[in-house]
Amino acid sequence: MGSVFQLSELKTKKILKKAFKNWSYMFKEDLNEETKLKDLRFDTIKKLCICNEDTSFYLYDLIMNLLGRGSGTNFYNLTGPLRLRVIDIYLFVLDRIRFEGMKRLGWIISYPGEEVPLVDLVLKYDEIHPFLTKVVPIISESHNSYQEYMKASDYDREWIVRKLIPEMIRTFNKEE
Repeated sequence: MGSVFQLSELKTKKILKKAFKNWSYMFKEDLNEETKLKDLRFDTIKKLCICNEDTSFYLYDLIMNLLGRGSGTNFYNLTGPLRLRVIDIYLFVLDRIRFEGMKRLGWIISYPGEEVPLVDLVLKYDEIHPFLTKVVPIISESHNSYQEYMKASDYDREWIVRKLIPEMIRTFNKEE
């Protein structure tokens, strides 16, 4: 029984090493299965939030490798339900990354999924997505949208938070 566990553990470590290889090179981060978005350097979060073609590749690469579908370049060969699944996971993780960016700017206090490791955001997507998407990030009292946020319904609160994304991207682009 011990050798089966060791084999499984070795396979998992190999998958994680492959999944994080390009991230480690690009972002100069030491990542593991417990790494949360809050553990990433601010510079890494900024690059991922801006989400240009290069950083999109790294996110697709992470997802594809963790799902055992090869490199991020293979994404463009996917079709049908599998392609849609990868896109759904990509958008879900990108939301968490952007919420983390807003938190680092002091615009929000907390967001759903901030304590979930990056690997689990991908591998446990089916389990956690329905719960995390029901909860809206909480805007900081110091942000100018706070009063509007407090008066709004949950549905409108989500829209208010999402309205901040272009402003956040502009802020990060100015810093680059």
